[in-house]
Amino acid sequence: MLSQVDDPKVIVPHYKIVGKLWNVYFWMSDAEALYEELRGRGAIIDYELCDQPYGCREFGIQDLDGYDIAFGQDMDTPDDQSG
Repeated sequence: MLSQVDDPKVIVPHYKIVGKLWNVYFWMSDAEALYEELRGRGAIIDYELCDQPYGCREFGIQDLDGYDIAFGQDMDTPDDQSG
């Protein structure tokens, strides 16, 4: 969900308000492949690809404005969901 504010100064990355909170989280089928692609293109890695105790393989990056973007894959779901 996106919204527009009157004063851009009130827009800050979530982690500056609540620690370890992303601005956006994307679910995907192959977190490792995207991690390798983004790392190879010079993305700012916020936290490395890892397997979380809550069943997700995930990693995080920061955009050029300092916002945290995370990508996660449900480890109980097979990579190939086509069929």
